[in-house]
Amino acid sequence: MRWQYLFDKEDPDFKIKEEKLKRIRNFWIAFEKICLPIWDSRHEQEGGLNNFASWVQKQLNLVDEKLLWEAHEIDDNNFYFAVTAGNDETKQMLAEAVIHSAPEFEGWRFLKYLPAHEMDELFHYCKDFVGFEVPHDLNVSCADTGWNRIDLTFFSKQFSEDIESIDKCIRISKYALGEELFERWVDRVMMSKPPSSTSKFFNKVIGKSGSQTFDLSQLKAECERMKQSYLAGLPEKFVSDLVTLDDSGELSNWTVTRDTEDESHPGRKERLFYSMKIQSILFAVMNALYFHSQCHSTLGEKFCYIKSMPFDYDSEYAQTKRSEFHSALDGGLRNENLGCVLGVGAGLTSIFVDLVLKDIERAVPILQSIVRKYALPEGTWLLFYDSHLCDEWVGLTPHAKSPF
Repeated sequence: MRWQYLFDKEDPDFKIKEEKLKRIRNFWIAFEKICLPIWDSRHEQEGGLNNFASWVQKQLNLVDEKLLWEAHEIDDNNFYFAVTAGNDETKQMLAEAVIHSAPEFEGWRFLKYLPAHEMDELFHYCKDFVGFEVPHDLNVSCADTGWNRIDLTFFSKQFSEDIESIDKCIRISKYALGEELFERWVDRVMMSKPPSSTSKFFNKVIGKSGSQTFDLSQLKAECERMKQSYLAGLPEKFVSDLVTLDDSGELSNWTVTRDTEDESHPGRKERLFYSMKIQSILFAVMNALYFHSQCHSTLGEKFCYIKSMPFDYDSEYAQTKRSEFHSALDGGLRNENLGCVLGVGAGLTSIFVDLVLKDIERAVPILQSIVRKYALPEGTWLLFYDSHLCDEWVGLTPHAKSPF
């Protein structure tokens, strides 16, 4: 759903957002007046926790039925209440809006991500609440993807290499790491049988070393170490200080062509050609299951793109204007210290211009002005690479409709 970048108060989606914010305010009124008294008396009244859960679910459904929640007793006087997007990252901004609107209640912490479980608690939680036992022979390896994300592979004789086992490993990963570390920094979760003694022997003979494996209790520390290593390796400069266009207005350092449509990303489904100045960003855009700007910039920049269609990409006039358009975008953003052009691309009937922006709200009027100058079609939008922003769009022409 659109949430973060709604600037036109007459936009129907802006009015939907206003209604959602009203419901969020009503949720917290109900939480204080109805839900908290039920929680406080949960041990004295039969079915107290069920009554609390029923009321919270009923009130939260009025905001959005896809939001998930969890309440937990830390000790006798301290509790947390989390509202999360679950597996639907497009609801993350809405979940954050719910938590940001929370009043202060003594003894309560309000979280937008579920925290990590302690190991003893994790085994107990999976067995008693989720419905499966964590194998005691479970080990895990962590591998660098090459685009500032971590691939996890779990090993256990008790798991099969099937969807059910992988789902269990994903759950275990979330519980061990906490939702924020998992969602921001883990890419793929895989399952494999432990290597046999025979294969270990032959690997040793031929000098082949396997991935280092860890006990589950070490997983969070290893992922935190890799995360900090990624962050330490990021430049302390804005991307606009690191990349420049060449004299023709193009960026051609790293180029990839797809031979099939990208069904997993509706906004760039038909994009077949990518050319970017930074290799790691290109690889992340092309290969990562999820994209998060904070994995590639410590300075709050957002990686996004302009899409314009229909566009006669092959005509000589269009190619000349396209280069001029790229240069105008790059110069306009740099003049206001708002970012730069990072790459270009095309589909059969569309063009794409990759951007990195420091301030979306301030950049939009500049982009709209340049789009008007070059008379791009009504189907011209600013879209976003971040997985939790993939439903967001900003029209760059006066009557732009949804690109999806």
